[in-house]
Amino acid sequence: MLVKNYDLVGIHWGFHARMNPAAVREAHQRLLRLYREKRIEPLIYREFPLEEAVTALELLAGGKTWGKLVIRVAGAAG
Repeated sequence: MLVKNYDLVGIHWGFHARMNPAAVREAHQRLLRLYREKRIEPLIYREFPLEEAVTALELLAGGKTWGKLVIRVAGAAG
């Protein structure tokens, strides 16, 4: 970002979700649609079964991951 003189802008998601829950739901639905249409592809570090959630969280807390960690729950739609 510094080399290319880009700006990075973020929001406090929890506050935004409390202040405008309808907009958050709509954004979530739009993201899911883009994902189903394969127009976006999230960067997944690794998937873990629910039984290994503690290991996944330890990796995350230790800064040993990149991208997203996915916890799979048996029987959950995905």
